[in-house]
Amino acid sequence: MTVGFSTRALVLRARPLGESDVLAWLLTKEYGTIRAVAKGGRTSRKRFRGALEPFALLDASLENGRGELLRLSETTLLDPHLGLAMDLARLEAATRLLRLLLRGASEESCGNALFEAASSAVSRLAEPGQTAVRAVELWARLAVLRAFGLEVSLERCVGCGANVPTQRKVFFHPVRGGVVCTPCGGGPLLLRAEAASLFVESSHRCVDIAAAQDLDTDHRALDDFEQWHVVRRGKDGQTGA
Repeated sequence: MTVGFSTRALVLRARPLGESDVLAWLLTKEYGTIRAVAKGGRTSRKRFRGALEPFALLDASLENGRGELLRLSETTLLDPHLGLAMDLARLEAATRLLRLLLRGASEESCGNALFEAASSAVSRLAEPGQTAVRAVELWARLAVLRAFGLEVSLERCVGCGANVPTQRKVFFHPVRGGVVCTPCGGGPLLLRAEAASLFVESSHRCVDIAAAQDLDTDHRALDDFEQWHVVRRGKDGQTGA
């Protein structure tokens, strides 16, 4: 990382540091997730202008700081995504997405794919009149997991690799990472055909309309998947360190 550089970033988290500074967690386009200190971030409207809030999209100018922390010297606010504050469901969905990013992203998970998936998802959730909140969230979670390198296998059995038809009920195994055919032992979660089809379609595009029952089923399956492949992986990494 160079001594001084600029990058586009999405604010994942920010908290006060001392009397006047702010410590910010940023998801950047080129450098993955970074932590940076904004000196005077709680008092300087000229340099930061409300940019140090979760969900804000900004252009950030950074410099090397002390230790592993960078110094955030200036920001240009591009989109505060104020639409999220207009509806509790949208705000909660965006908050869950940021929590996933904080758990799974790292300096190693650089690249445009993760940044684009996260920023596009937050923008969609903040759109005026957005009503397909859970459908957008499902698409976003799958896109972010894919950018982490955690592809959820939804069309092929994780055991034998055979195509698994989504026109009928299918088994899902969160530990093994996706759908499992009956000869390979099935899985603890049984998805009805509509939920399986929605899962597959959401892995390719954002679906506008979906049944609440199927959305809830697919989100529960992803909850279990993330618990095994994101949360536990993070804990193992901390233990190993």
